Amino acid sequence: MANINLANGATLPATLFYNDDGSSTIEFMSFSPNGYADLFINAVIQEGGMYSVDTNSLTISPANATIYRGTPIILELLTFSAERSL
Repeated sequence: MANINLANGATLPATLFYNDDGSSTIEFMSFSPNGYADLFINAVIQEGGMYSVDTNSLTISPANATIYRGTPIILELLTFSAERSL
């Protein structure tokens, strides 16, 4: 993959990512309403307002920056549920 110039933002399809088991991702899991997404670029967590995620892609907002080829991009999606026991 080439450098990613963020001057106009960037949309990365889910198919560019891998699951924890190393297999290719077809789509991102749903984490709403009971969950959240964290984006790490080069091991640095990014502000929530800098990106958005849907089942098909990660969209990074415009910025005066470049993500250089080989920079790790990690998208962590967490969902949870509560179980009530009697």
